[in-house]
Amino acid sequence: SGTVAFKPRTRLPVLDLVGEATMTSRTGENIAVILEAQGPIDDPKVTFTSDRGLSQREILTLLTAGQEPVGLGLRGIRRFGL
Repeated sequence: SGTVAFKPRTRLPVLDLVGEATMTSRTGENIAVILEAQGPIDDPKVTFTSDRGLSQREILTLLTAGQEPVGLGLRGIRRFGL
């Protein structure tokens, strides 16, 4: 949900968006992932958070791979700094 607004005297829209998805870890654990995008469309600030306190790097790994890396649980990701 959110808004895309045009400020007066500018052609670039400004984003204020929030999206949420539920991902399933390799162990079957459900993880809520929240994306927030705020600012001008040509340079938005994008952040990821989760209900499990994962780092942005851990969340990106989960989103891009569909699950945490093989052989590593979420604790293993933190331990090895991935």
